[in-house]
Order: sequence, then C-alpha cells, then structure tokens
Amino acid sequence: MKKIFLVLFLVACGGSDEKSLGKGGLKVFWIQGGRQCDEAGIKDVAIVLLKDGQNVLPNEIVEPCEKGSQGVEIGDIVEGTYSIQLEGMTADKKRFYEGRRDNIVITKDETYVVRPAINLEIKKSNVIVNWDFEHGTGYCAGNQVTDVDVFVFDGLGSLFFSDNAPCVLDPKVYSAGGLVVGELRGLQTITVRVLGRSIDGNYTHVGQEREDLVPGEQKRITVFLNRCGEGLDCY
Repeated sequence: MKKIFLVLFLVACGGSDEKSLGKGGLKVFWIQGGRQCDEAGIKDVAIVLLKDGQNVLPNEIVEPCEKGSQGVEIGDIVEGTYSIQLEGMTADKKRFYEGRRDNIVITKDETYVVRPAINLEIKKSNVIVNWDFEHGTGYCAGNQVTDVDVFVFDGLGSLFFSDNAPCVLDPKVYSAGGLVVGELRGLQTITVRVLGRSIDGNYTHVGQEREDLVPGEQKRITVFLNRCGEGLDCY
C-alpha cells in the first residue's frame, strides 16, 4: 500500500514542467536588404517561433512587411530557448525571402528584443547539373568523351562553380541526379557550360544552358553536348 501511494505521489508532483514555468514575450524587427518593402517585392511577412524544430505558436503570424520597422510583439511564450523564422511573401503569396535568428532566450515577465533586426534575404536554389549528347549512341563512349569540365556562372557572369568529372557519372553522383553544384541565390538567371574532352586531352564537345532560379526550389539542369563548332565553339 505504501508503494502504491508513493508512485501516485510522484506522478502527481511530476506534472508538466511547462506548467511550472513562467511566461514572457519577444519583439522582432526586420529589414529587407536596405530596400523599401515594395522595392524588394515583399508584401507580407510570416512569423514562426520554433523550439526543438517545432512551431510553438497556435497559428502562424502574418504581418504587413512595413511593420518590420515598428516591430511585432509576441506574448504568452513559455520560458525557454527558441528560434524565430521569418518568410517574406510576394503579392501572389510566394515565399521567396527568409530570415532567421537562433538562441532567443525567453524569461519570465520579460520581453526579449531581437536585435539587430533580422535581414530578409532571397532564398537560395539548389542546383544539380547533368549532361547528355545531341548526337551519337552509347552516351560517353559513343561520342569518345572521357571527362567533362563543368562551369556555372551567376547572373552577373561571375564564376560560381567549376569542376572536372568523369563523363560517366559514378554511382553516388548518378543517384543524386547529377553533379551537385550547391546553392545559388534565387531570382537570377545562371549559365551552365559543359566541355567534353577526348582521350587525347582536347575538347571535342560543348553545351550551354541558361536557367532561371526560383527561390527555395531545386533546379536540375541537363546540358546537351554537341561537337565543337556545331553551334558553339569550344573555348
């Protein structure tokens, strides 16, 4: 009987740790790259408060972009350490911008002011490059191409990525869908140029593609190679 009473007592006293904690609030400000909201193309900003990767707000908060300069207050937050995630939305609700701040510590009866203001930046696009041939059979072997040089230029023409790879993708690269270039800023047009090399070390094939990047989306780009001089020169 004593054992049963002890277990019940422990359960009753254990309760929820959250109920014993106090509550505070926060105030968050944001900017948009030194531009006005309309210049940046941001109409509204969605606010999410995260703890251990989970949203703790009962509903997503959406505020006009202009309120970033005044600050937005969120109350009734249980003490603890949080992250705040912002997403800037265009007039047609596309979430092209983002900003985040970690290690926000909420204490009882205090308002945590997030400073400096969170900068909303254009989301990045993950780019993967593959290649194929306009003519010939047997893929690489049929075109006598041993390896390729891959170049990726950003919207300003600056080199972002370059690499040499076997023409025939190894299993790991193939399973990823191609050569993983990495993340580039969205809302720009990039140029991908691939040069195919023969066994004697000379370029024999070339291909080039221009692609528009959508913020937050993955872009798979296939470049079709043709013989040098048949449309493009190998330079």
